[in-house]
Amino acid sequence: MLHLFRKYQSYIYGVVAVVIIISFSFFGTYNRIPAESLHEQVAFTAIDGTPIKRIEVEEMATFIGTDAEDKRLFGGAWGPNFLNDGVIRNDLLSTGLGQMLAEAYPDIIARDLEGRSAKEKNFALYVHPEAPFISTAAVWAYLLPEMKVQFDFLQSTNNPLSADALDARIQLFLNERHLSAPLLQQVLRQQQKQYSWITPDRNLEYADLSLFGYHTFEDWFGPRYLRLLAEFLINSSKIAEREGYEVTKTEALADLMRNAEYSYQQNRSNPRLNVSSSSEYLSEQLKHLGMDQNRAVNIWRQVLLFRRLFHDVGNAALVDSLLHRQMQEYGNQTVVGTLYRLPAELRFADYPSLQKYELYLNAVAERDPANPLAVPQKFYPTAVVKEKSPELVSKAYVLEVAKVSKNALLPKVNLKEMWEWEVNDTNWEKLKKTFPELGIKPGSNRTERFAALDALEDSTRGRVDAMARQAVLEAHPEWIKQALAATTPQTLEVQPSEKNEKGFIKGLKDYRSLIQLLDKAPLREVSPELSYYSADNQNFYQIAVIERSAKEEVLSFADANLSGILDQLLEKRDSKDPLFTNIIKAIREDYAAVAGEPEERITEARAASLRFYAQARALKNALKQGKELPLGNWEKIPYRLQRHSEENDIDKGELFALKEGSWTPVRTPHNGDIYFFQLDKHEYAQDEVALSSKLNEAHRLLADGAQRHYMQSVLDQLRSKKAISLEYLSPPSEEEIE
Repeated sequence: MLHLFRKYQSYIYGVVAVVIIISFSFFGTYNRIPAESLHEQVAFTAIDGTPIKRIEVEEMATFIGTDAEDKRLFGGAWGPNFLNDGVIRNDLLSTGLGQMLAEAYPDIIARDLEGRSAKEKNFALYVHPEAPFISTAAVWAYLLPEMKVQFDFLQSTNNPLSADALDARIQLFLNERHLSAPLLQQVLRQQQKQYSWITPDRNLEYADLSLFGYHTFEDWFGPRYLRLLAEFLINSSKIAEREGYEVTKTEALADLMRNAEYSYQQNRSNPRLNVSSSSEYLSEQLKHLGMDQNRAVNIWRQVLLFRRLFHDVGNAALVDSLLHRQMQEYGNQTVVGTLYRLPAELRFADYPSLQKYELYLNAVAERDPANPLAVPQKFYPTAVVKEKSPELVSKAYVLEVAKVSKNALLPKVNLKEMWEWEVNDTNWEKLKKTFPELGIKPGSNRTERFAALDALEDSTRGRVDAMARQAVLEAHPEWIKQALAATTPQTLEVQPSEKNEKGFIKGLKDYRSLIQLLDKAPLREVSPELSYYSADNQNFYQIAVIERSAKEEVLSFADANLSGILDQLLEKRDSKDPLFTNIIKAIREDYAAVAGEPEERITEARAASLRFYAQARALKNALKQGKELPLGNWEKIPYRLQRHSEENDIDKGELFALKEGSWTPVRTPHNGDIYFFQLDKHEYAQDEVALSSKLNEAHRLLADGAQRHYMQSVLDQLRSKKAISLEYLSPPSEEEIE
């Protein structure tokens, strides 16, 4: 066989060589043609008739798809393109041009947005597992409340291409650049630390809090919208050149170098940077983008041409500074005077609030049966109040309280300890009583018991494991004590009452025993009885008494109401009790006599809001006559109010119409607030900084409006010339290939 091979080896080599060359020529060329043709493929014909290759669109999309802000938020030293200073965010989305483009070409972006919309409906915002008030929505409500409205709308809409849905998506994208995921995470961590009784959420440290898990523009809007914007920028640069605008390559390079220098200064201390100058930084960024400097300069030159065209249109909008100066003078008009007002705790917006107040007054003061609206002048001694309503009498304590929840310690029980407990002979019998399905399977040894546990449904196995973890934790009370010692205590000012069933200790029904422990505990030390205190065997407390009052005191109405004591007292009283019906009758008669409103039209809720109306009128009349009266319930507030102030709970128009020294009538909003105001003087101020800010904002709004108006004519031109097309992204059909 080998002899035959040696004899004809030259012929065999020749045949093999021919076959390889033919195969390479056919298959190699076949595979190379599509890759090369992608670069040469014409994507669309620009508005001036220039054929634009696919590679030009793709490189433009790559260059503008991320920017320096993305780098700051998500990229670190490398990653997103810091050479782009935000053309999509600042020039297209913030001005409204991007939304106009999307609305003009809905068919192009429909598939991407519809797919994202379906995913977004199932997205849940972060909520702390133990403290629901620590959440993404709560942070939004404090810092950027419009984000929750936009988020809810985007989740609820069934048409992601509608103008409102596009606007909500764009505003959420822009707002998240102001309140980014890293910043949100930092705020939530700080909130978590403020409450010592809250177990830190370990998942928060690693969770990606980005909305919908999106980071870049393409994540939010899809690849087609990004390429739509790329084609628009290319076309806009052609229009700019046609209109006589010019940007040299030197100018474009200088602008890129400026962006690189700015980013370099931000990141020069980053150990991952590994470059010694901004020029090296620029070169490395271009390598990450997969393009050379000449191509980047050409792309940025097109962006700058677009900017000059549209910015010139916007800058042509003029702002009349005189008009704004006059408007500011009007807006900065200030009234200065004295506001007399009920404190917040005495503003009754509903009938139960009034009932609780009347119950409290009856318990602590002597009332005039002939005049239920009169302010009590004589209050009962503490001993009398305690005899009638012991719930309203207590001592005041300042405590340092550390809290640990048993559930928060369950992760300390490892799998080995849990399994060992489950297969133990004694514990197996306990499990069979709680979970009878275990008793029908063999369980005479550890192997059979493990098999029986593994055969359980997931939900049942979860309950078995939870029972086991609880039992193991019960056997290790030292874990709870160690956790209490390691927890930072929270300082609380409390007034526990003997019959108060709502307090700072969960599950504690009768506070008498706790009060006794607090009274005999040494100050600023933790007594043995309060080092491991629990009322429900689930929540444990370590309590140190810092201060305590020398004697018992009657709770204030605000404290009694806040603690829930008055709710408990109200539950025991009939709503038709004469105490309540008499006060309602007196309020109705008083208001009807003054306001002329029929008594039958004054509802119980409205009557509650008028509880102190008669008292307010008497106080105002006395003050107008120059009498010095004790204010009692009333707050006297030095008050300044500017016309442009956003305060909406006082009638500003009425205050600004007053003459100096005059008074408003007593006002009685339905929310229970009652107030009146005396004007001292009017003031006028001129704030040049505020004026400049107003002028800049007015110019921006006018400029954006002018750009949108011009954009409409550009869109008309693009449509008439068919200068936007993304057909190159659709794969050819089999017939087209043939």
